[in-house]
Amino acid sequence: MYKKNLETIIQNGKNKEVIGVIRSALENGADPNELITIMTDAIEVVGNRFQAGEILISDMLAAAMTMKKGIGFLTPLIRGDGSEYIGTAIIGMAEGDLHDIGKNLLAIMFESVGFKVIDLGIDVSPEAFSDALLANPECKVLAISATLMSTVSAIENTIALLEKKGQRNNVKIIVGGGSVNAEIAEKIGADAYAPTTIGSALIAKSFLEN
Repeated sequence: MYKKNLETIIQNGKNKEVIGVIRSALENGADPNELITIMTDAIEVVGNRFQAGEILISDMLAAAMTMKKGIGFLTPLIRGDGSEYIGTAIIGMAEGDLHDIGKNLLAIMFESVGFKVIDLGIDVSPEAFSDALLANPECKVLAISATLMSTVSAIENTIALLEKKGQRNNVKIIVGGGSVNAEIAEKIGADAYAPTTIGSALIAKSFLEN
């Protein structure tokens, strides 16, 4: 019963109700890691619905914030077994791109699956991405977004700079945003393309697991 309740709470973005549902599930013997899995699956459904145009970005954000609140409550309960941290990811908008709604949602999604997120913000130059990787050598995932066709070339320039500096082989690069698709991702040399923020987070997680 608590599985269905928690799925509904996440998918409907019921921020004020999520902790109560989680408490009840724990009192009935639920494992914290199981609850995180339930929430991750639920937010993936939300991401798919958003991608299909069935819900608005505001609905997606509400669901993501509800999940983040639930994750924050559960994290102390699983601290010590490594479940709360799987790795470090650097994210940012390509140089010239000033749109940050999707990028902010991306940060939430990465955190929800266990990443420590270093958010470089908007209008991030290739040099800034390179410097961030130098400052955080433990980072194995770099996520770059472009919502404008004019800024896709900045992602390509970033990848080229990382190759020039010998950093490319140390990190997996995931690209996304309204102006990117799988064909473009392959052309510019990215490791993966994700049409949704939760998809990007799950791909990043799979890179570390594999």
